[in-house]
Amino acid sequence: MSHVSGALRAARLLAARAAVAAVAAVAAVAAVAALAACASVRAPSGSAQVSDVNAVNVLVARLDSLRKARHIPGLAVAILRDTTVLLARGLGYADVEHEVLVTPDTP
Repeated sequence: MSHVSGALRAARLLAARAAVAAVAAVAAVAAVAALAACASVRAPSGSAQVSDVNAVNVLVARLDSLRKARHIPGLAVAILRDTTVLLARGLGYADVEHEVLVTPDTP
């Protein structure tokens, strides 16, 4: 019996790792798409440029929308300029069952 339960645990671990890799790939594509969308935002002529804070809020909202649409429980977002962290934020749950939120420090 323990041989079967050990094999089942190993299969679950492999499935979880595959799911994490798939989520990471979808999140990366979503992040690139959202960054491209935010980069193309232009202020109407005669008005001030969209501030960095507003652009970040638009990006985070778009990433969270994509995450929810793709049924991704949670992801961490980090945006860097050279070596400076511009944004580090968690979206959704690291552990849905125990309602543990994703943070920028979630492994």
